[in-house]
Amino acid sequence: MKGCLLSAICFKKRPAKDENHRSDIKDWDKWDAFLEGAGRIKKLSHAKSAPEIEKSKKWLMEEAARAIARLSLALNMEPIDVYKMLSDAGKERLNDGDIRSINAYRREHGFKTLTLAEAKEEKR
Repeated sequence: MKGCLLSAICFKKRPAKDENHRSDIKDWDKWDAFLEGAGRIKKLSHAKSAPEIEKSKKWLMEEAARAIARLSLALNMEPIDVYKMLSDAGKERLNDGDIRSINAYRREHGFKTLTLAEAKEEKR
């Protein structure tokens, strides 16, 4: 039970007036004490599913497509070269949460899943 709570809820302390960055916000010590010894349940922790990929696709079509076209024209590059430049930069930023959502989508669509290292090396 505590593992479910640990995976689903996080209580934070209100930051001091001189702290104004989110990374400075600390976990509430009483919540930590209550959950002491509980293990996080992997299935619930930051689980992203295939809809996250569809959301990314929609955002790209609605927002990023114009920016890519502008870059292509301004830099005098073929759109595919702009895509490759952006894709390579994006692959360097992939993390474990990204690979979970990528693999959820790939499983739903019958594709082989990838490790984080394979995703970063994948050539398209």
